[in-house]
Amino acid sequence: MGPTIELDSRTTGAIDGRHIRALTFQDVRLEYVGSVLRRLGIDPAGRSALVVGSGRGLLARGLAGLGLTVVALDPSPEATAMAREAGTAGGGGGAPRPPRAPRGGPTRPRRRRRTPHPQKYPPDPTG
Repeated sequence: MGPTIELDSRTTGAIDGRHIRALTFQDVRLEYVGSVLRRLGIDPAGRSALVVGSGRGLLARGLAGLGLTVVALDPSPEATAMAREAGTAGGGGGAPRPPRAPRGGPTRPRRRRRTPHPQKYPPDPTG
């Protein structure tokens, strides 16, 4: 039996397609971001970046290496754990943290406040 394709896998012999794609394009993505920042005259120090769907954290660590402060989010607990391990092992500017629970317990949907509609026309004085 040949290798299997799995997402966020630690299985020996499994191929993780997303991770292969991330590795393949990492240098290109970082060079592009760096060139755009230089062209716009933006110093990445003190700037922030958000990586949604960060997977194992490869792009997040690369952006942090450019000097950006990075927040990385991923819905996969397994990928987040792998990112945390890689960040800790590589000294990548800090390991990802799980999201904080909202203060004061679960949030409730906000009620819409009714506002009166402005009159389009003045009231009829005869009426």
